[in-house]
Amino acid sequence: MKKKIVLTVLALLAPLSTVGTAQAADYPISFGEVKNGVVIPGRTLKMCAKSTGYVFGFEILLPETGTHEVGGDLNWPPPTGVTCASCAHAMDSYGTHSGRFVKRFTLEPDQQAGDYSLTIFVDRQPLTTVKFKVAPADSCP
Repeated sequence: MKKKIVLTVLALLAPLSTVGTAQAADYPISFGEVKNGVVIPGRTLKMCAKSTGYVFGFEILLPETGTHEVGGDLNWPPPTGVTCASCAHAMDSYGTHSGRFVKRFTLEPDQQAGDYSLTIFVDRQPLTTVKFKVAPADSCP
């Protein structure tokens, strides 16, 4: 009898265990170049320094009601000749937001081309990981 009651209670509480946990489908995300405040989807970015005005980033659509903490873990190739597992990344909080939020990034002149990734967090839960490539550019804006 007790086992039946416990199983019934667990079955009733199961849907509540996912409340508050962000899922990728809950918050649409676009990633790519940012032009005039609009994210142009893409996974290959130009190796253009901040001074050129080149910007990339992501847009996330959060619920209009309430606020959500948005953060990210950006990983880039380690410097040439260096072998490390965690020396080439930065975890940052991007603040609390609601509705449409666009996070912009720029590249520094000393950053190198290669494979990058960005894990996006909402309310401290990993939402998605975007893998992208930074490639040498023929021209910059």
